[in-house]
Amino acid sequence: MMTLCFRISKRRCRRLLRVIYLHQQGSHYPFSNVYPANRAVFGSSRTIDHYDNTVRFTDDVIREVVTSLKALRRPAMMFYVSDHGDTPRAKGWRCFDDRDLWELPMIVWFSEEYKVAFPDTVAAVKNSVAVPLQSDQVLPGLLTMMQIEGWADSSSEKCFLNPSFKPRTQRLIKNWSESYKR
Repeated sequence: MMTLCFRISKRRCRRLLRVIYLHQQGSHYPFSNVYPANRAVFGSSRTIDHYDNTVRFTDDVIREVVTSLKALRRPAMMFYVSDHGDTPRAKGWRCFDDRDLWELPMIVWFSEEYKVAFPDTVAAVKNSVAVPLQSDQVLPGLLTMMQIEGWADSSSEKCFLNPSFKPRTQRLIKNWSESYKR
């Protein structure tokens, strides 16, 4: 775990902002090595069961983080995104054209105190739920959610929380591209 600290100066929030970066192994192959054995829910030796255990463990970690943030009773947020997907049903190591590898969950949670302090940001996030993003487009929105201004085009059309944001319509994956079908 890594902690980063920033000074922010918003009208209602003139104090040190602490950002905790938590990285976990997630659902990487070989799946049986990525979660504690005592946290296994699905007990067979099938690859899909080990994969499901990794997803279940990730869900537990997210729940524990949110529970800890709620206990702070102050403006707090949790942002979760995976680095890439994986697919336990692939016939080979990975299938570059498998949507499970490049359509990823992104979860944003705000404490009640955050919702009161930054209602415009919460509304912008809710309005952006269906916006397709690519990983290099996440940082400006994340910085905006953290109330850090002036970095990484956080106030421009490059920020997915900005109404003028224009998502890319193509994904390029190894000489193969597909338009978004939404």
